[in-house]
Amino acid sequence: MKHAQSDKYTIAWFKIAECVSRGEKERALGVYRLLSHSFNDNAVARQLEADIYFSFNERGAAIPLYRQAMELYQKSKRFLEAAAVGEHLLVLQPNDIFLINDVVNCYKMLDLPDKLIHHFNAMMAMYVVRNEWDNVQKTIDWCAHVTNPLHAYLLYKQLIIAIHSIHEKSSLTIACIEKAIDILLTHDHEDHLQDFLLLLSTINEQLYDYAVMYVKKN
Repeated sequence: MKHAQSDKYTIAWFKIAECVSRGEKERALGVYRLLSHSFNDNAVARQLEADIYFSFNERGAAIPLYRQAMELYQKSKRFLEAAAVGEHLLVLQPNDIFLINDVVNCYKMLDLPDKLIHHFNAMMAMYVVRNEWDNVQKTIDWCAHVTNPLHAYLLYKQLIIAIHSIHEKSSLTIACIEKAIDILLTHDHEDHLQDFLLLLSTINEQLYDYAVMYVKKN
């Protein structure tokens, strides 16, 4: 039964691709509608429908469908699929802060630090440039719940750099320094601690002095 259903999907997807290649949008959508009645996966259905509109350069119709697909993937805890749709959407909407936040959360759940930090930096840059300090504070709190302590430390380090680009010294910077040091001391990352202190010394001497004092206290 599963094999027969898989064959049916493959044939239908091939027919849709054939219609797209010929520029037959309405026929492609007609095949999709026939297929969608037998779909057991709403997320895939929304993504396929979005792909059809995107293939015909109708971004206004495709984007909300991609968002629906991403949300459905997230609800069913398929974070890799959600992230893939999110990455595609970011090409279309690179400055959508809510979208970036959703993608960051997907990579947090997947524990993929490189992807997480890349998009995290973009999100933080937007918050800082917009002076949205409440969101910066929320992000500081959010970092504490990143599963891998070393990844959380790397995020705090990026936060310090981002915040310091606007404010040389602030309570938010100090909070990030303390949280970063707490992680490094708790998990015996002496090598990272030395690198962190070196970074602070190049950024701001006062921040470095505060960090050294905080380390000695703990």
